[in-house]
Amino acid sequence: GTKYIEREGKTVYTGSTMKKPKGFDTPVRIAYKVIERTVLANGQILLVPDVTVDTYWVSLPDPADTVIGLYHEHGTSEQFHSEFKTDLDLERLPSGKFATNALILLLGILITIASRLVYHARQYKLRFGRFSPWLNTFKQLYAVLRA
Repeated sequence: GTKYIEREGKTVYTGSTMKKPKGFDTPVRIAYKVIERTVLANGQILLVPDVTVDTYWVSLPDPADTVIGLYHEHGTSEQFHSEFKTDLDLERLPSGKFATNALILLLGILITIASRLVYHARQYKLRFGRFSPWLNTFKQLYAVLRA
């Protein structure tokens, strides 16, 4: 792994190793982050170093720092997901069917996307920005709803 000193009294080690746990046929990659503190952030010197170990059992081939960053970002995406569901009152989805719930969530997403309702040739159309990543998704949804 790698070692770097984050600040005086705090050393961080990151890396990965392969381990074959009991009952597994193949080895599993374990990414780790070890933090050794000899001085607290407020300047207090510790008699015995404080060691924290975080392990992540993964199948990703990315470097350990990337894997650890992805796990930390997971909490951020969960927060956005929670806020989205709360804002649109979608905490309880209406159906036990996956496809129905996926459609409801997709419609909820379309509500929060910047678009424009245009009336032309006696028809209403929803217009997205030219570079909107949701344009193809909306076209597929429209095709499913028309079928």
